[in-house]
Amino acid sequence: EVMKKNYQKGVIFYIHQRTSLNSDPYMITKLNVNRIFFENDNIKKLDISKFNIEKTIYDNLKKRYIRVSLEFTSEEFLKLRRSKGKNKFNYRVMLPQDSFTKDLYKVFQSRSLEVLGKNKVKKYDTIDCFLNSKQDRAIEGIKFENLIRDKMNWYKPKGNKGKPIIKWPGESRSNYEKINNYLDRVSEFIPLNDSVYDKYDAINIEGDKIEIKKYILDKVRGKWILFSEPFFKVASQKDIERLKRVFGYDYKSKYNRFVEEFEKIHLKNEFFINQIKKTFIGVQFDNKNNEFESSFVETNKLNFRYNISNWNGFKRIQIQFKVKN
Repeated sequence: EVMKKNYQKGVIFYIHQRTSLNSDPYMITKLNVNRIFFENDNIKKLDISKFNIEKTIYDNLKKRYIRVSLEFTSEEFLKLRRSKGKNKFNYRVMLPQDSFTKDLYKVFQSRSLEVLGKNKVKKYDTIDCFLNSKQDRAIEGIKFENLIRDKMNWYKPKGNKGKPIIKWPGESRSNYEKINNYLDRVSEFIPLNDSVYDKYDAINIEGDKIEIKKYILDKVRGKWILFSEPFFKVASQKDIERLKRVFGYDYKSKYNRFVEEFEKIHLKNEFFINQIKKTFIGVQFDNKNNEFESSFVETNKLNFRYNISNWNGFKRIQIQFKVKN
């Protein structure tokens, strides 16, 4: 939504845009803007004093809106880095992350941001803190994997190798469309023969494959923790929108009924677990002393199970594991 307002010092453009916190949090710093601001000569001739950017962020977990306001001078805004937008009429403008920490950054309706996690609510002073925490966790995970591989002289899998890719029947490209076509034939929704069940992050000199988990072994021993979610799932606001388009009316109930039926029919045995277990010899955990040799656990010392979790009212099939006591 764009609104123009004239005042004594020139023209202000108010650009309002909505973003979901639960899809891609980094979209907070991205703005889809019509190319007219950058390419139209008539716009360039206007005495534009500033651009007022307002991002309305919907936190689906807390069921509330948060408004973030940023101001740029005309010169600052038109110099922002931009890339190809959603369509030929738009640019995607990259709002500088450091601007989210300046005085121009104001959060309305909430002095802090609360994000609901598993069994607890995490509190962030600003959305910038939330962005950094998400980024830090991802970076730390990658750093840990690289550290382990370097220290143990292991190799990194090439490309997509090491990741489970389960292919489902149906002509459609989208899993949601495939599921929709099998709502009344759940028993026939069986993985195709060319599905891949690999799950590993490293390969040793002997060619054995190892999964790496950044959990401290002593802290998770005997506890069920997430191992993998190789199945179909709903994990973002974008997924919800796609599901609505495909399933239509009562989309959540239809999807959840399918997941429940799939669990009853196809998860009676450990087929999926056994397929994945075959691909690695054990799990390398973290420990407090960085003595990684002592925190390697062979696959036969691990228990596995299926678990149905819940995300925003949508059922998700997980594979969990725990280290035997």
